[in-house]
This record gives sequence, C-alpha cells and structure tokens, in this order.
Amino acid sequence: MKYVKGYYVDAKTGIPATQKKLRNGPALPSDDLTVDVVDRRHTPALIVGTMPDSAELPDALEEISLEQHEQLIQSFNDWRDRYAKEQLEKARDAAYLTRAEFKLALLDRGELDAVKEAMADPSADPRAVILWEDALNFKRTNQDLLVLAGELGYTEQDLDDLFGITS
Repeated sequence: MKYVKGYYVDAKTGIPATQKKLRNGPALPSDDLTVDVVDRRHTPALIVGTMPDSAELPDALEEISLEQHEQLIQSFNDWRDRYAKEQLEKARDAAYLTRAEFKLALLDRGELDAVKEAMADPSADPRAVILWEDALNFKRTNQDLLVLAGELGYTEQDLDDLFGITS
C-alpha cells in the first residue's frame, strides 16, 4: 500500500488544483485513491489517503511515509475536535429560551412537574427559586441555572438537548 497526499484535479482537464483553478469542478486524481481525510484548512484542499502498490501515481499525488500519513490525519483530527468544541461552546453561549419555551421543553421531556416540585421545596436554593419564578429568559450558560440543573441531576448533554443544541 502507498500512502499519499495530494490535491483535487479539474474534472475535465485533469490539471491539479495547485496549478490551475478547477473551472470544471473537482475530481479525485485517481480512481485507485482511497481518501482518508480531505483537509479544507489548506488552499487548495489537501487529500490524504492510500493507493494500492500496483497503482500508478498521478501528478496530483505525492507518496509519503506511513509516519507522515498518520501525522497528517492526527493533525486534522485534532483540529476537527478543537473546532467542534469551539462551535459547541459558541452554541451554548448563544442559546437561550423564553420562559414559555423553557417550560414547554421541560413538559415535552416529561420533567416539568419534577422541576416545579423541586422549586416548591422549602430547602430549594433561593437563587434558583427566583430564577424559576421571575426569569423572562433562560440562558444556557447562566451559572445559577447550571447549579440548579446539576442539583436536579441534569448532564451537560441533557441541557444541550433541552436548549436544542446538537453536537
């Protein structure tokens, strides 16, 4: 097996994207190429993959070592994980529900009555009770809400689901 990196080629002319813009759309540089990663952080996008030893190496591909192949894939995966985490944090920072939306979301999950009971309990955190009774909006990252949610056994994923955040 050959480990390779390279670039798309023009679908009609076969000219690599590194030499000329792809005026006729992108195509893989070889039918024998198995793509492991397309890293669009690079311009043009970098393709990392494998080919059978018997396959002819086209101009748009370069043979690399197994170590280089693994490093390129690891670099992409690390970046993708960081990016996904950043996007989740941004979504959480922006997420809020109106009072009615929040209660309807709890109702839909079958949890509204349990939360009402917890808020009616005399030992409930006074800040949580004020939040529950008086908040016009519930922000996903509000510290008081996070404390209350933790006390009620909600996980981060439960809160994301409640606020309609998909990861």
